[in-house]
Amino acid sequence: MNLIKRFGVLTLVCLFLYSSQLLALIKSPPEKAILPNGLRVIVVEDKSLPLAAAGLVFDVQNIGHADCNSGFSKIYGSLLQNSGFNEKTRYDFNAELEQVGIISEFASSQEGFFMACQGNADQIGKIFEALNRLGFQLKPAADDFGQAKGEALRFLKTSRKFPLSTGLMGRQIYQDLFPHLAPECHGPIDEERLNRVDFSGLEGYINKVFVPNNAVLVVVGDVNASDIFKLSMETFGQYQAAIVETPTPAEPVTSESRKNEVVEFLEVDDTQVMIGFEAPSYSSPDMPATLLWKTALDGINSSWLESVVAKDFPELKDLHATYEPGKKSGLFTISFISREADVNRPVNFILSSLANMFSDPPKGETLRRIIEMQQLKDLEKRETRLERVYDLAVAEIMSSFRISDGLVSAFNRVTPEDMKRVARKMFSTSRYSVRIVYPLKMQKAQDCPVQMKTLDNGARLMVHNFAGSEVVGLSILFGIDTCSTDEKEKRMARVVAEMISSFINDRENRRFSNQLDNIGASVSSAFTGDALVLSARTQKQNLKELASLLREMILFPEYSDRFFKKSKERILNRLDDEKQSIVALHNQKIMQELFPGISSSMNSLDREDIEKLSFKEIQSFYRNWAVGANMCVTVVGNFDPGKVTEILKEAFRDIPPGNATSKSQCPEWVARPLEKTRVEKIAIPASSENASISVSFRMRPFLMINNPEELRTNFGANLVISHVLFSSSNAILAQELKKIEAYRGLVGNYLTNQNYAIFVFTAEVPKEKVEDARAVIEKVVASIPQLNFSKENITAAGLNLRSIFNRMLEKSDVQASVLASFLYNGLKENFLNEILGIYSSVTIEDVKKAAAENFNTYLMLIGEPAK
Repeated sequence: MNLIKRFGVLTLVCLFLYSSQLLALIKSPPEKAILPNGLRVIVVEDKSLPLAAAGLVFDVQNIGHADCNSGFSKIYGSLLQNSGFNEKTRYDFNAELEQVGIISEFASSQEGFFMACQGNADQIGKIFEALNRLGFQLKPAADDFGQAKGEALRFLKTSRKFPLSTGLMGRQIYQDLFPHLAPECHGPIDEERLNRVDFSGLEGYINKVFVPNNAVLVVVGDVNASDIFKLSMETFGQYQAAIVETPTPAEPVTSESRKNEVVEFLEVDDTQVMIGFEAPSYSSPDMPATLLWKTALDGINSSWLESVVAKDFPELKDLHATYEPGKKSGLFTISFISREADVNRPVNFILSSLANMFSDPPKGETLRRIIEMQQLKDLEKRETRLERVYDLAVAEIMSSFRISDGLVSAFNRVTPEDMKRVARKMFSTSRYSVRIVYPLKMQKAQDCPVQMKTLDNGARLMVHNFAGSEVVGLSILFGIDTCSTDEKEKRMARVVAEMISSFINDRENRRFSNQLDNIGASVSSAFTGDALVLSARTQKQNLKELASLLREMILFPEYSDRFFKKSKERILNRLDDEKQSIVALHNQKIMQELFPGISSSMNSLDREDIEKLSFKEIQSFYRNWAVGANMCVTVVGNFDPGKVTEILKEAFRDIPPGNATSKSQCPEWVARPLEKTRVEKIAIPASSENASISVSFRMRPFLMINNPEELRTNFGANLVISHVLFSSSNAILAQELKKIEAYRGLVGNYLTNQNYAIFVFTAEVPKEKVEDARAVIEKVVASIPQLNFSKENITAAGLNLRSIFNRMLEKSDVQASVLASFLYNGLKENFLNEILGIYSSVTIEDVKKAAAENFNTYLMLIGEPAK
């Protein structure tokens, strides 16, 4: 028994010693030698299995030959897999390899050619012989060339049907971003040049590309490096180096912006999108962090594309992020296919989100998880000899094989600051390209997405093709003059709005309800203070019937005295409710103090004046007000704008022209800040648990601004200030009130129409801390002109605004209402795009200037519960 035990211990010790030696011998670091003719040879001794893999890579990027992007590389890639040799057919060549268990693999692109063989290690001589024939002895015939050219032409046709999966869009984006790097052959194949190439040019192409000083040989397997270097010289040393002329690339474009957006219409089934960003090159020290960003966006469980983008936009499929580091520049892309025709919302969301990605880079446990996942992917490649051969060869072609060999450990050195710096450099600039391919059937609708028309009766029409809509939204707006001092006109407009609402919503109004049901439509109404807006929805095939129904309702209203009385009762009840609303009380007082004499829905209404209105007066007002001169009609949906415009002209041309509501010129003081700061107290309901403090500023109305620069420095800058003050999760006002335990809520707004604008916020505070809260708020407001604003503030404000607008405009009837308001205020449809796009140009100086000019005087209202 003791002998057995001793023998067992001895066996374990021997196994341990043997395994220690084996581990030391299994894989060695790569070794490199350069043959006299310039062929670079890299060897990795891997004793784990008696296998060997070897590959040859020929570089095309730095040749700069006249056939760049002509399709020659695509043609030769086909020849590489099918052509024979002088003394041997391709069939015989393949049969010989199979007899000794050697398998071959090929890869080709406009950047290079890769040919590899793998087999038992004792067949390394045969493997080298096969690579020698493939790399330096291929002899294509004219028939082979003609067949390969035909395949290349068919590939071009296929790429137009599948631009994303065939790589066409990626090459187009590379060309968009790096026009000065054209000699690197990253652009799409030029079909015209491909048609011109012929067999006579093949020899010159081969003599430039397939030369030893333009190649890298990599061997991984159960071999000895010294033996491989010797065998390499014996096999490939006979070939002479060639003079490789590397062209001097054009000077890079020096403009700060390289934003590019291209829309095409091809015979595709779904809309295909690719967004590309300039990224670090292969030799850049930022490449590891860039690879980790790729993994964070699309490479881990619950990646950003999966957990955020796909969740918010379920219509998207094949969401992918890629990173391709090149010799001098890299390309980072995000691509998807959409089942919906319109892709503006997801594209804007992705661009806006990425622009802000640097503000919260992965760190801690999250970064560790991303690093480990990326390391796993790279280590998995090393487990396969052919993959290892390919990675080392490409790394050597790009810069140095040592980069690939040290990449796994390099990931451990990446810090959150590295991730932040790389994201800011890639995503937070305007150096990007967007490529969108729409189905060809959409081209007619997209050729003229917006049509505007003014009818003979003065009615203004706007038709907007919105491909993402499943239904049609139709809005009709009748406006009033907000600068008019005629309060009676405003009261009657509000009563009319309530009457129409009663007519639409009254369940006893069976006839109108049945008419809507027959065409599958819904209608609602709203009074905005300066306009009555009717909003309707239906399927596009029923648009003509819906427009006719609304025309009849406008021309021949069935508003009886019963509706009139019900409308007055509803308004009076709402007036009572407003007296209990702290927000309404503040708004009424703000309008009275900031804009005395100007009519607005926020002004208080006198109960007695409402009760005095008669049905006859309302009828007379309606006939003079609901006329073409005061009418704006907008329609939004996925349709032919020209046909819809004709439908609207037919439906509304009979509306009486009437007289336009006077657009009185508001006094100049309306657009200027207050002359001096005022503080006043107002009584709020005794039942209120808290007090309230509001601060309002009189601003220039941005709906009057047609100058993009003024829009940026006025509207854009003010919204950044609102974000910093009250609308963000860490708003300054909220933080300061929390310090004194006086925070009970904070709301704010930036309101405007064509005539006036208000910047206002209201804080709820404990009743017993009113004076402390007032002191804090006054201190914050006084500091606005001196606040330190950052680029992050600007980016966040832009993202917030874009998110609000995008969600608001998801429904076609809401979008139609917004456009109707723009139309009434004299603005064009693209105003929405302008205000959403201004944040790419808003600067910190713009914000500081707006803070210094607009926030020096204000109105403060202190609301305390009545005792």
